[in-house]
Amino acid sequence: MPALTLQLHGQMQLYLVTVAPLTLDPDDAACLRFTVGRAVDVDLCLLAPGWDAKNELEDKVYRSYGILKYARTLDLDEFLNLTSAIRFGIESGILKNINIKLLNRMMLLCLPAHMELYFKTIIQREETSSIRADMVKKFLPEIIGK
Repeated sequence: MPALTLQLHGQMQLYLVTVAPLTLDPDDAACLRFTVGRAVDVDLCLLAPGWDAKNELEDKVYRSYGILKYARTLDLDEFLNLTSAIRFGIESGILKNINIKLLNRMMLLCLPAHMELYFKTIIQREETSSIRADMVKKFLPEIIGK
């Protein structure tokens, strides 16, 4: 049985809730779907008329890709937010031909302690953002297929 995956979007925020199937019985899964669905309904009620969800979600995903591709510095929070949007783009079918294993590797290697292990040196805190951006530039062409 595949994992229960619910894709959510809020105003200018993207969320992906994934729950391992071993932790849920069918009643729990139904309850979770209902609870999350209600949260989405409430969020959608707050939106202005004429909101184009598909356009806005695609914009968020592609902007995230552009920032990752061209950024000179990426602090950890920004990096995690942008890669989360890329991951949402994959799960929602906006992005295709993605090497998810390499994306996972990049996300791990761009964490501060893993960066130091990767480069086998101590990295000063003020250098991590620019080194992270350089690492992303190295990985991104291999992650995003043509």
